[in-house]
Amino acid sequence: MPAGVLIIAVGLLTIAWGHWLLPRRLRRVRQRFSPAARDLYDSRMQRPVARLFFALPLPVGTISVIIGVVFLLTEV
Repeated sequence: MPAGVLIIAVGLLTIAWGHWLLPRRLRRVRQRFSPAARDLYDSRMQRPVARLFFALPLPVGTISVIIGVVFLLTEV
């Protein structure tokens, strides 16, 4: 199997994780919190590190897909 296909697959999984699976899981976990814990959770999610953690999967996945396509196109 060409390396480009694996890179594209990892990129697509990263995009799916960041776009669909991670937010869905966090919503389910958040619903279990008490109102006070939910407020604390919401305030911590506004911190730069947390925002970066949720913002990274989409661009990283997109870059992986692009690199995978380049690998496939340049492979002889």
